[in-house]
Amino acid sequence: MSLVVSGCVNQLTGVEITRPELAASGSSWNVSAEAVLNTDILGRDFSVDDTSINISGVLRERPLHLNADETETWLLEYLDFSQGPVGSSLSTSNLTGKAITIRRFPGEQVLEISGGEHLSGFGQDDEQALETQRAGGVFDILLAVVNPAPPPIEVGEARLKMIRWPFSAQRGRNLRSYANVTWSHIAHENGLIHMTYEGTMSGQGRDSLWGSEIEVTGEASGEVWLDEVSGEVRVHNFDWLRVLSYGFSDSDARLSQSQHFTGAAQWLE
Repeated sequence: MSLVVSGCVNQLTGVEITRPELAASGSSWNVSAEAVLNTDILGRDFSVDDTSINISGVLRERPLHLNADETETWLLEYLDFSQGPVGSSLSTSNLTGKAITIRRFPGEQVLEISGGEHLSGFGQDDEQALETQRAGGVFDILLAVVNPAPPPIEVGEARLKMIRWPFSAQRGRNLRSYANVTWSHIAHENGLIHMTYEGTMSGQGRDSLWGSEIEVTGEASGEVWLDEVSGEVRVHNFDWLRVLSYGFSDSDARLSQSQHFTGAAQWLE
């Protein structure tokens, strides 16, 4: 889940690529991000220290197959990832070598993510400090950063379109986050489409292990350069604030965590 972080190795073997023209495609991005986490517990007489985490690595995306409903399934691999507390040197992250699958219509928003438990260290990394746990659950936003799916608009135009991504850390622990943003087409030159976006965040989730319902609020802004032919992200600079509010069925206590993300994704040739 997105508040607590970690999982096991994802084994994806023998999956046939059923669409030959997809087999030669695929992309990789250098990604780097910082998350500042501030947690408040209302109705209880204790507090949680703020946490700041840096993470960097390579996300590699390649096609697996075309589904019966004409959606595409893609494999997203985490390569050479490092992480650590802000201000300290980074060490190899447990995310390295993990993989998930995403399903989407061509060039559109993420509809489904499978294998999120392999990014989240809940139940396995609990004895570690948060900064060194398998932080894929917190950094689920990277899945949206490389798959923002902006609208097709002309230079000077603006249009509202959501960035969405559902994430499940394990059975009973899931979160659907939405960035409800207005996209503006700034320029189209040198084979690149330059766009910006700004708006609010929303969403909901459930943690059955904690007996809690989750509400998502916040703000999102960023700047994106896209390839004019493929529509793939070439550069994405982002600044997102996501606030998770937990309500518990058996208690009047409430937990709120603000997650401030800043960072960039850079396409690798």
